[in-house]
Amino acid sequence: MSEPLLLEVKDLKKYFVTSKSFFTRKPSYVSAVNGVTLDIKKGETLGLVGESGCGKSTLGRTILRLTPMTGGQVIFDGKDIGKLKNEEMRLLRQKMQMIFQDPYSCLNPRMNILELVRAPLDVFKIGTAAERTEKVKEMLEIVGMGEHHMMRYPHEFSGGQRQRVGIARALISSPEFVVCDEPVSALDVSVRASVLNLMRQLQERFGLTYLFISHDLSVVKHISDRVAVMYLGGIVEITGKEELYENPLHPYTKALLSAIPLPDTDVKASPKVLEGDLPSPYNPPSGCRFHTRCEHCMARCKEEAPVLKDMGGGHQVACHLYD
Repeated sequence: MSEPLLLEVKDLKKYFVTSKSFFTRKPSYVSAVNGVTLDIKKGETLGLVGESGCGKSTLGRTILRLTPMTGGQVIFDGKDIGKLKNEEMRLLRQKMQMIFQDPYSCLNPRMNILELVRAPLDVFKIGTAAERTEKVKEMLEIVGMGEHHMMRYPHEFSGGQRQRVGIARALISSPEFVVCDEPVSALDVSVRASVLNLMRQLQERFGLTYLFISHDLSVVKHISDRVAVMYLGGIVEITGKEELYENPLHPYTKALLSAIPLPDTDVKASPKVLEGDLPSPYNPPSGCRFHTRCEHCMARCKEEAPVLKDMGGGHQVACHLYD
């Protein structure tokens, strides 16, 4: 029996208003997230990959309503969070947390580790003061830290240790869903594997559901159950990780996968280099947003935006090649 859905995202949009033109006085918009639809089952890890600037982090923040949505729906455990009032949303945040990319800037340098990790318990008024301190000790032990670290400050730790503190803070309120925004990209390669393994162990122990955001497809393959590929504000392909790596369909996905370094130095295949840079979200291309860099571009691609189609087995792709 398959697990029930925990999160449903339906046609989610996030536009940022830029400065008005001096002559027209009309505001212009940046479409950071443009009609994203996806779902995540309980206990699942959905990897979200794409180039820098494609809207991955904005999507994660909009799902948590850290950034207000422009349109669409986010349904968490049956609740439409876009319709919740401030107090209702504040209480729901106990079940929806985030692990940030930079393990230093997300920690207040004036607070010690006890205060930092205890903060969610204070906000949600969970337990007594003594119980909160005990909970912090327990959570620090779980993430590989110790009680003797509690009175120290963020600058006294390495990047890997600071990220463990960030993970402890995100999980101490017993959330069900965690957005992991590039949680290992700022870490040394030598400690990435240990942090990723810790996150998998925590997922099994607490029954967590992850949205794992990364630009590194090798990292996503290690931790994800399914993978969604994002390009310039939209999802272009989504399927199980094995299917994606063995049978990619979208030209953009194929280019990303070909760029993964291979350990076999005898392999002669060279990575597929995408022509041009990621277009500006201030003025995105018409039709398929990838057509300016696609070797298979047709006249239809310049005029009509493709929609996600199910190719069987839950493998969805947005490309006119498969119409």
